[in-house]
Amino acid sequence: MTTAGPPAEISWLDLDRAVRTRVAQAVRKGHAVDDHRDAALAVGYAEATLDWLSRPRRLLPFYLSFGVVLVVRVIVTWTWSVASFLYPMVGFGLLRLRMPARLRRLTTARESNAELAAECGLAPVRVRLPGHAWLHPDGRRRRLLVVSLCVTLITLVVLIATGVVGALVHEPRS
Repeated sequence: MTTAGPPAEISWLDLDRAVRTRVAQAVRKGHAVDDHRDAALAVGYAEATLDWLSRPRRLLPFYLSFGVVLVVRVIVTWTWSVASFLYPMVGFGLLRLRMPARLRRLTTARESNAELAAECGLAPVRVRLPGHAWLHPDGRRRRLLVVSLCVTLITLVVLIATGVVGALVHEPRS
C-alpha cells in the first residue's frame, strides 16, 4: 500500500502544448480526457480553474484598469459616451451569465477525471496556472497592483473634479 503524499506541483506552461490543448479542451467541455495518462493532470487543471473562478474579487484589477482608462479618456477628450460604459458592462455581464454553466462543466470534468485517475492509480497533481503570482488574491503583487490602481483612479477623479470646479469658478460672467 502506498502512502499518499502531497500532490506534485506542475506549472501549466511547462507542459507540452499538445498536452495542454488536449487537457484544456476536455475539461472545458466537461468530459474525461481520452488519454488515461492525462487524467490526474486534468483533475489538477480543473481544480486550479475552479479555485480561480471561485474567488469573489478575481476581476477587480481588470475593473480598476477599465476605470482608469475611462477616466483618462474623459481627461484627454473632455467628453464621454454611453457606449464607453455600455460595451464593457455588457461584456462583464455576459461573463457572469455564463459562469454557472462553466462551473458545472468544470465540476463534471473534475469528477470524471478523478474517477479515471483513481482507476489508473495515478498520483494527484496540482497545476499552477499562468499569472498565479500577479493575480492570485492572496499575493503581495496583486495587493500592490490593486492599491496602485485605486490610487491612480482616485487621483484622476480628483484632477477631473478640480478642473471642472476651476472652470465653473473662473467662468466669465456676462
